[in-house]
Amino acid sequence: MKNYFARMFTASPKKIGRNDRCLCGSGKKYKHCCLNEVNQTEGAWRSTHLGLDRMGQELLRFTVKRGMDIEAAWEDYNLDFDGGPFDPRSPENAIFVNYFLYRWCPAEDKGGPLDRSDTIQAEFTRIMASLGQLEVRLFQECMTRPFTFYEVLATDPGHSMDLREIFTGEETRVLEHKGSLVLRRGDIVFAQAVSASGISVLTCNGPTVVPPSEKGPIIGLRLLMRDQLNKQILSQTDVALFEESIRALYLKNRDYMHAPPVPILRNTDGEDLAIHTMTFEVGSAQLAFDLLHTLAVGVSKEDLLERAEYDDQGNLRAIEFDWLKLGNQQMKSWENTIMGKIRIEDRSLTAEANSEKRATRLRNEIEKRLGLAVTHKNTVVEPYEKLLEKARNIDPATNARHKKEQAELMKDPGIRAQLKETIQKEVDLWINRKLPALGGVTPLQASKNPDGREFVESLVIHYERQVEEVFPKEVRPDLSYVRKRLKLDGKHPAAQ
Repeated sequence: MKNYFARMFTASPKKIGRNDRCLCGSGKKYKHCCLNEVNQTEGAWRSTHLGLDRMGQELLRFTVKRGMDIEAAWEDYNLDFDGGPFDPRSPENAIFVNYFLYRWCPAEDKGGPLDRSDTIQAEFTRIMASLGQLEVRLFQECMTRPFTFYEVLATDPGHSMDLREIFTGEETRVLEHKGSLVLRRGDIVFAQAVSASGISVLTCNGPTVVPPSEKGPIIGLRLLMRDQLNKQILSQTDVALFEESIRALYLKNRDYMHAPPVPILRNTDGEDLAIHTMTFEVGSAQLAFDLLHTLAVGVSKEDLLERAEYDDQGNLRAIEFDWLKLGNQQMKSWENTIMGKIRIEDRSLTAEANSEKRATRLRNEIEKRLGLAVTHKNTVVEPYEKLLEKARNIDPATNARHKKEQAELMKDPGIRAQLKETIQKEVDLWINRKLPALGGVTPLQASKNPDGREFVESLVIHYERQVEEVFPKEVRPDLSYVRKRLKLDGKHPAAQ
C-alpha cells in the first residue's frame, strides 16, 4: 500500500523537447513557437506539481507512522453510498487520495500517545518546518480549498482550462495538460483547485465527469445553501461548510453514470411504451376496410388503396395503413401522429399500438365500427424491456444496411432540404416545450430568472452535442435561433 501511494507522488511531468512539435498545434518546433511565452508559466506549473508531490510524500509518511486506517477513510469518503472495498487500482483514487491526506481524521480517539490531538498538531508542525515556502503555501491551500464542482467554460487543449466554481461563481484559469485535452465546454468536474506562484492548478479531480444535462441538482443545492445561510452570494468558506453535501451529490452522479437505471420508454403522448398486437377475425377484407379507413385521418381512401392487394376476381385481399391523428402534443411541427397500424388480410385483421391506452382506444374503435362483423381473438403485449433487449442485440448487418440506405437518401438534394427544414423547425420549437428536467416548464419560462437561465444554458449545450452526434452534417440544424431567443451567450455558459 505504501509503495502504491509513493508512486502516485513521484511521477514527474513529461518534458517537451526544444525541437519537438509545439503543443499548440502550429506544426512548428517548440523553440520557434511558444517556448518563450510559456517558460515562466511552465516553470511555475512544474514547481507547483513537484511541491505537491513532495508534500504528498511527507503526509504519506505521516499516515503510515500513525497507522491510519485507509479502509475506514474510504468508507467515510463514500458516505452512505456503496463504494465497495478499497481498491488501490480504483480510478476514484484520483480524488480519494487527497481526501485521505487533507480531509480525513479518525472518528475516535483511542487514547494512545500518538492519538492525542496535540501530538497530531506537533506532527503537522514538523511537516510544515520541513517544507519550503511554496510547499507551505500549497499545504495551506490544500487544507482550506473545498472539494467542489467546477464548470468548464473554455479549453486551450494541452495547456489550460477556464473554469467556474458553480456555487460561488468565481472564475479561474487552471494550467492543466491532460484534462484540457478531453474536457469540453459545459462539462462539470468535481475537483480541488489551488493557487500558488501566480498560477492555479487542479490538485485532484473525480474521474466521473458530470454532463451539462445533470447540472440541475447542483444548482438546486446552491439554492438550498443560499437559503440556509441567508445569502445570495456565497464564498469559498461557505462552500467548505457544505463539502459533505457536495461530495454526496458527486457520488450520486458517479453511481448513476456507472450504473444508470433502465430507462422508461414512452411514446409521444407520454405513455409507457409497450407494443400491443391485437388479432381479430372479420367478415370480409373489403367490409373491414370500408368501415375503418377513416382512422387514417388526412389520407384519402383512394391513396390508401394504391397499396392494396387483390385476388384473381378483383376483390380486396390485403391492405395495411396507419391509424393517424392530426398534429402532436409534444412535436408541434408534426402534421400528424402515427397512433398505430392496421393490417387486413382476407378474414384476419391485426392492429398494433405502442401503449396500453392507445391499444384500448384502437380496439374500441374497431369493435364499435365493425360490430358483429368482428371478433377479438387475442392480444399479445411486448413490454419495453424486451424492446430494449432487441435494440441492444440488433444485427450489425441490418444496422449497416439501414445506414447505407440513409446515406443513399441523403444524396437527393430535395430530400436533404426537406429533412433539414423539418428538423430545424422542431429544434426552434424546443424553447416552448415543457421539459421534465425543468420541472415541467419550458426553457423560455425557466430562463426568466438567473438560476433557471444558467441551467437552460447547460441544457442547450447538451442539445448541441446531441445534434452533432445524431444528425449528418448535411441536415444538421442550427441552434443560433434558440440561443438568440433565450438570450444566451454563444461563447460561455450563462453567468450566475
